[in-house]
Amino acid sequence: MAQELKAAGLDGLGVWIAGVQIALLMYADDMVMLAGSQVELKRMNANASAFARRNRFDFNGKKSGIMAFNASKADRARCTSEQWVLFDEEVKMVPEYVYLGTVTPADVIRWRDHVDTAIVKAKRRSADLLWVCHADKGMRPRTAVTLWQSMVRPLLEYAAEL
Repeated sequence: MAQELKAAGLDGLGVWIAGVQIALLMYADDMVMLAGSQVELKRMNANASAFARRNRFDFNGKKSGIMAFNASKADRARCTSEQWVLFDEEVKMVPEYVYLGTVTPADVIRWRDHVDTAIVKAKRRSADLLWVCHADKGMRPRTAVTLWQSMVRPLLEYAAEL
């Protein structure tokens, strides 16, 4: 589908992140289309729907959502007033979206929820690891640090780039 978007002349669409223009995030059966405007998103959406028809699969409108990220109230209202359809299924506006286990809020202020959740998970796993370290009295400090870096640190760093 990414190749078809490019072939359809939709190559210049997407948002700029760290100097790179990104139109799609794809992992297994999950996909996120990123657009700089409603018009761009409608073009990408139409292309994705056509691609699905040609290849005999469909999208799940109930698991899909439209989100105006960090948009003004006027832009958000304009998006909400639109009727969004993906492969003949209505898609609703959402205040947040979950992609690969990370909750992405529509506004920058609410990232605190993700950070708090990551800290709670890391504390829980640290407590479990501390119990294991106390049970194994012969564990070297370097081994304990290596275990923490491999079992706890990834919980804190997951999606940190967002």
